[in-house]
Amino acid sequence: MLRLSFLGWDILGVLTAGIGFIWITPYKQMTYMNYYVSLVGDRYHEWCQPSGVVKK
Repeated sequence: MLRLSFLGWDILGVLTAGIGFIWITPYKQMTYMNYYVSLVGDRYHEWCQPSGVVKK
């Protein structure tokens, strides 16, 4: 459903001959990342250590 909500933005990006994707793509990626973090919650911070090693 989240990807479907970007359908209008994707159409706009195509209509601008791809130039609009310069701004649309980072916006979409940030939205997906924030959605993932909201689903995982505090466990996201527990799994990732500063060294990049993932705890189990």
